[in-house]
Order: sequence, then C-alpha cells, then structure tokens
Amino acid sequence: MYRSFSPILAGCFLLIILMATLSCGGKASGGSSPTAGTSQQVTNPASSTTPNTPSSTTTGTSTGASTSTGTTTTSTGTGTTTGSTTSSSGSTSSSGTTTSAPTGIPSNATVYSHIEDKSGWASCTSSCSGGNGTALFSLTQDQSSPALDGSSALFSYDGGPAFSHILWSQHLSSNGTASNFVLDMDYYVDRPANAQGLEFAANQQLASEWYKFSTQCSFSDGKWRVWDSANQDWVATTAPCTRPPANTWQHLTFEYQRANSQAVFVAITVNGQKYAINQSFTPQAHSGSTSVGVHFEIDGDSTAQPYNVWIDEMTLSIW
Repeated sequence: MYRSFSPILAGCFLLIILMATLSCGGKASGGSSPTAGTSQQVTNPASSTTPNTPSSTTTGTSTGASTSTGTTTTSTGTGTTTGSTTSSSGSTSSSGTTTSAPTGIPSNATVYSHIEDKSGWASCTSSCSGGNGTALFSLTQDQSSPALDGSSALFSYDGGPAFSHILWSQHLSSNGTASNFVLDMDYYVDRPANAQGLEFAANQQLASEWYKFSTQCSFSDGKWRVWDSANQDWVATTAPCTRPPANTWQHLTFEYQRANSQAVFVAITVNGQKYAINQSFTPQAHSGSTSVGVHFEIDGDSTAQPYNVWIDEMTLSIW
C-alpha cells in the first residue's frame, strides 16, 4: 500500500509547498527602506514624562503645559551641560513675528550668528548671578518648536529659593579692538507671570578693564535698567519694559559702545520701537585675557515658580 500511493503523496506535498510560496510572494524582504532625507529620532522617556525635573533632585519640578521630547540635560548648582532635543511639544505655539536685524551695521563688522545653537554655554547660580541661593535650571538646545528658524534654545528656570537666578554665558572672541556692539535676538516666554526679570548682555574684557553691557528688563519696576560696573549697581532708564504676553515672540536689539574709556548704553529696540538710552559708566577694574562674549540671565521671583524662555536667532555684531 505504501509503495502504490507514494506518488500521490509526493504530489500533494509539492502542491502544499507551491501554495505556501505563492501566498508569501507579495511581501518585501527585510522591510521597507527609510525615505531619503529622513532622520531617525531617539527619545529619552524620562525627558518626555518629566521634562524639567533635574536628575539629581526631586525638587523644582516644572508642572507647566510645555513639554519637550528628546535628550534634555538638567543641572543644579554651578555646573552646566548642554543637551539636545528633537522637538518641543505642548500648548506653546510659534505665534508672533520677527523683525529684521538693525540697520547701520557696516560691511566690515564681525557677525556671530545663531549663538543660541553654539556649544560651550557656561552657567552659574547663587552669588555669581546676583541671586539668592542655588536655582534649579536646564539648557536644552535644538528645539524645533517654538522656533523661528527651526532651531531655538530652551533656557529653563526650574525653581529654587525665592529670588534665585541663573546666568548663562558664551565666549565668542578674543577681539580687543572692537568698540561697537549690537546684540539682536528673539525670545519667547511660556509663563511670564513667574518671572522677576530677564537680563541680556554683551561684554568685552580688556587687559585691566571689564566692559559689561548688562541690560535688565525689570518686570516689577516696568523699566529697562543698565549696569553701572564701577559702582556695581543697576540704574533705571526711562525706557519701558512691560511683561510680555505668554507664548509670543518678542524681538530685541541692544546697541552698545566702548568710547572714551566708558561703557556706553546707546539704545534699546523692542519689537521695532527704539528707545534712546545714552548712559555711560566707568568699566569695572578687572584683569584678564582679552575676550568678547554674551550672557543671558533668568530671574525667579518671591514664589520661585518655574518658567521657560526660548531664545532664537541671537546675533552679535562687533566692529
């Protein structure tokens, strides 16, 4: 019996193999290939669930609506690291418009653009920033939203003692001959009601003099203030500085000069409205290597509630 039916069994076996082969013939081997120009993104799960919680502490957690996905580094105290993230999501939007860079910059000026995207941002808190105690903070670069040019930097104040501050600085050059400085940028705040103030500055260190063009928007006073380096004190100007609306881009331009051994605050332009300042101060006596840089500071108020500031298209022109 086995001999007589073996051809039939063999035929059935071949028929089964043929049907299985036909049923699998429409599938591509190895899966579909990625579309050209598409980059794969790696998400840090901890970052997306608790975006503003420093890894070294359980305090100072930000509970706002804005969250960021990607790799975010956070810091406590005087140390800092810069991280990268693929995008920022949440209730924030990219509303608002940007204003073109100021005119009057000569063609021979040296221009440092997209400063917010540069690596090497240093940070400090406590007494070095003029604040009270140690703030919790983080810097997250490469934010695709909100952004004007596709890549902003997120500077976060994550809480701390009342009136604690965090200052970030960036070294750009060793130019000791430039005497004109124009700092231009856009910024965006998610919870401006939590901010005591914001500080923007260019600075130049010569052999024995430190020209600090620190300019502060004091929300409590409603005025722009400028720094008197020699007397280590803020001086109010007549230029108004109102608390900006939430989730809206604001455009700023600061004009400074080093003239007659004085740090000269020339003008501040806010969203196209220019205010003449024309205040001069003796520089701080300080020895150091010749350098040019910028800094940005976030100030907490009496409640020390968290908030975030995005900076985009930061440019310093010197000549």
